[in-house]
Amino acid sequence: MQAFETHMHRLRMEFDLWRENSPHHLNQTKDTTDYVYDALEKMSTEVREMKKKVAMRSKTFRVT
Repeated sequence: MQAFETHMHRLRMEFDLWRENSPHHLNQTKDTTDYVYDALEKMSTEVREMKKKVAMRSKTFRVT
């Protein structure tokens, strides 16, 4: 869970940095939405991978 919280904090910092450095003439609503959805998709994938690893380790400990 600590990894998840760390990732969320990093994501917020990346978003703030991106927002500060992005040119104002761009369609910021679309760009922001795309960025957030991409980040959430990546985060969801990472959470699924963590769950798989936990499940695999749980099986290993039960067998041993």
